[in-house]
Amino acid sequence: MNSGTITPTPITLAQLLLAREQRQTRQAQLLQQYQSTLICLTINMPGEVKLNEDSILLFTQAVSAIESVAKKNKLHILHQQQLPLITGAEAYWVIADKEAKEIKKLLIELEQQHPLGRMWDIDVFNPDTGTALSRSMMSIEPRACLVCQQPAKACARSQQHPLQELLSVIHDKITNYRVQTADKP
Repeated sequence: MNSGTITPTPITLAQLLLAREQRQTRQAQLLQQYQSTLICLTINMPGEVKLNEDSILLFTQAVSAIESVAKKNKLHILHQQQLPLITGAEAYWVIADKEAKEIKKLLIELEQQHPLGRMWDIDVFNPDTGTALSRSMMSIEPRACLVCQQPAKACARSQQHPLQELLSVIHDKITNYRVQTADKP
């Protein structure tokens, strides 16, 4: 995915809700078709613009990191798909021969260790139930807010932080990541 070809465009609430509905339909179709563990990647990007230079960098780094985890752990990928949607990029992997809980543990570890991982939303679906495994199911603390380190869901629900503050924190983390990775050979 190339950020040079994307024009940042605000989306409406109706577009966002339709995209969520279509994502759930895609997830259900993939689970039904393959009867295997499903990984779904989206980016945590607050505000009306979901596809921009920052979100594209987050997405491409997440895809690369997930593929590295898959290769390192010899995960057998049955299906892979990337969708650069105006409502936010999405990626899907269908994995054979591994329990959903094992994959969820690997990907939670990835989210926690990668400098950009906090801004990724990696869901893992159990093929038997069709539901996403949660952090609480895995006895793992909920995600922390990017700004204050309180539970992120509580801050989001109460709109604790202004949008510009959240976007600024995200942009700063991405800028720091670019600087750090530019220094590496």
